[in-house]
Amino acid sequence: MFLTFWRFRSAIASHAGAMGGGALLVIFVAAMEVALPWPMKIIVDDVLQPLGQTAQHGTPAVLGLAAFGPLQLLLLAAGALLTMTVMNAAADYLGTRMLNSVGEKTMATIRADVFAHLQRLSLSFHDKQRLGDLVTRTTTDVDYVRALMVSMLSVLLPNVFILGFVTTICVLVDPAFALIGLAVAPLLFVTVLVYRRRIKMASREARSKDSDIAAAMSETFASVRVMQTYTSEARHEDDFRARNNGRRDAGLRVIRLQSMFSPLVDVIATMGTVLVLWIGAQRVLEGTMTLGMLLVFLAYLKALYSPMKSLAKLTTVISRGQASAERIQEILDTAPAISDKPGPCLPRSWPAQWNCAASASATRGIETSCTGLASRPSRAASWPSPAPREPGNRPSSV
Repeated sequence: MFLTFWRFRSAIASHAGAMGGGALLVIFVAAMEVALPWPMKIIVDDVLQPLGQTAQHGTPAVLGLAAFGPLQLLLLAAGALLTMTVMNAAADYLGTRMLNSVGEKTMATIRADVFAHLQRLSLSFHDKQRLGDLVTRTTTDVDYVRALMVSMLSVLLPNVFILGFVTTICVLVDPAFALIGLAVAPLLFVTVLVYRRRIKMASREARSKDSDIAAAMSETFASVRVMQTYTSEARHEDDFRARNNGRRDAGLRVIRLQSMFSPLVDVIATMGTVLVLWIGAQRVLEGTMTLGMLLVFLAYLKALYSPMKSLAKLTTVISRGQASAERIQEILDTAPAISDKPGPCLPRSWPAQWNCAASASATRGIETSCTGLASRPSRAASWPSPAPREPGNRPSSV
């Protein structure tokens, strides 16, 4: 995934500042997501107490709020929850907008680079390529790469930080209970890796079938006069139908894998949630854990499995973007057959008024000065005039 950023680093470099700012905002969103369950814990454990119970569970004391009454704690926790939610929403809006803007600008730069590179490639290269395939790589594939970059920064990056934050806090608060919550994590990782590889291969095949369809359409309608002249419509229709059916089958394979992947991840994550809920409820009944702490762990468990679920939903986008990035890179890696030297200049024997500053001299001819070349004497700027012929004589024809 990160190889895609390295491949197009030259197009991303001019937007690195905005991309970094958007990444910091989504990391801030991840931090707010981790902090949101704690006001609810204070409300459950220290405000909603049974009748006659006045003992607090330590959280206000740690925060320096031991002298606050239940109503004051309720007001403070509710205000903190509202403030963090508003800050989270604002950061999410700004980060998403910045990253999507960077994606659009980067897409325009990549498309312009591909178009300029295609113009410099030799005729032998274009003779071997299908026009529809080149058009698809310059348009659709570039858009898929943009979707990959934006998804990685706006969805995958914050979920990775949430995973790190949640794991660290759970281990610090209750290491034994944290290990119970992480019991199904290895199974989730293996499932994601296996299905992601299979979906990537299926997506690459689907992208190749898209290019076949685009090539068939462009080649058919570019020679529509010849096709109708020789009444070969049926043959072209059969060829297109075969390509179209191949793309349909490839798309159905992607859908089948994706449809299996997401529910499987949900089932494994629910198994972990049920395990934590069962053991946590017993600990609450025994008095070794508060109800508020159990709710925090359940919220963190949901956030813990969120990266896996997000990756499950993004697998098609990521796989399709990686396949498209490889197809674009194939074009950019093709070297032109003939390369111009830096700072090209028109021949010095051309007339002086053609892009070269000239100074005429009766004895030395013309001195030209072109970019990157030293001035030196050259041939006279005046073109040789035709030889005079006598009246009545016709010029000889070659």
